[in-house]
Amino acid sequence: MHPAFAVSKNTQSYCQKISVMLEAFSCIFSLKFLMDPSKAEQIKAHARAIAKLLYEETEATRPESLETFEGIELALRGHILERIGPELGEFFVKQQVAAEPGTAVRLRASSETSKSPRNKRKS
Repeated sequence: MHPAFAVSKNTQSYCQKISVMLEAFSCIFSLKFLMDPSKAEQIKAHARAIAKLLYEETEATRPESLETFEGIELALRGHILERIGPELGEFFVKQQVAAEPGTAVRLRASSETSKSPRNKRKS
């Protein structure tokens, strides 16, 4: 193999991690067991649009993060924890509360009361 194409063990490890992450995302995006294919395609399209925005943001604010697989992974985790996760969580909680106003159940993650009739585990 030409030295220019040699890949370090660290890079191979990152590639394996990225491969596993992509496989997991592929399973999530296909969502064959949860929803119809058109919804899965919508999720995939929206996820790609979000990825483009986050890439542009990372490129503008922390371009060094894009130089290694580790940097990309850390940047993605940061975006998910700071921006995406909270938005999804807030949406789900609002949907739960709006589903059945006036009925209260305890949310597992906090001591706040939800307004949903669905309480999957009795405390």
